[in-house]
Amino acid sequence: MQTHMDFLKNFGNIFGTVVSALFLTIIGILNLLVVKSLYDLSKEYRKGNIKHEEIDNLLIKRGLMGRFFGFLYKKINKSYQMYPVGFLFGLGFDTATEVAVLGISAALAKNSHMPIWSILVFPFLFTAGMSLMDSLDGLAMMKVYDWAMNDVIRKLFFNIFVTGASVFVALFVGTIEWIQILSAELNLTSPFFVFVQNIPFSKLGLGIVVILILSWIGAYIYYKKALVKIKVN
Repeated sequence: MQTHMDFLKNFGNIFGTVVSALFLTIIGILNLLVVKSLYDLSKEYRKGNIKHEEIDNLLIKRGLMGRFFGFLYKKINKSYQMYPVGFLFGLGFDTATEVAVLGISAALAKNSHMPIWSILVFPFLFTAGMSLMDSLDGLAMMKVYDWAMNDVIRKLFFNIFVTGASVFVALFVGTIEWIQILSAELNLTSPFFVFVQNIPFSKLGLGIVVILILSWIGAYIYYKKALVKIKVN
């Protein structure tokens, strides 16, 4: 393919980046509309137009996927019922590390005389590392959601901040990808475009994690201040 159809490589790079950038942009805009609706909901609550118990029902009805699959939220009420959901998620979730490890294993299986169990050590190591990190992530998220879901107002503020953070991340990364495509295709060589073209996405991923952590801290601080104002009023 590289020798006789090299043009496909360039086309695939452009097409893949365009799809990614377009998807992130659409998701960012849709979630921006969700943030606006959540913020309007919080303003109505402060004005006293919405009762405390009505907020939970309104949160379930928002969003396109929520309207289609909202009935499942009340069906899943046991921990073991999350396993089928996790299995479906795993079928469609491939990381760059996972693909690299599987590629190394396949190359060793084809080109070396190593026994099959020695080759499988790479996927096993990946599985062990992924299980450890996902378990730690699950424990952290369990604490966060336990704090947020015990109170309807907490859930509302938590949704505003986390969804707002996802909007920022989606539009930020999508914008970077659009700029990288344009700068590469139009041969833009100004310092700004060169800087954007060389942004390492691995470090960008760490920055996104920091943004999400700060959003949770911000949600907690904002909730405390807003709760004080509501009690005063």
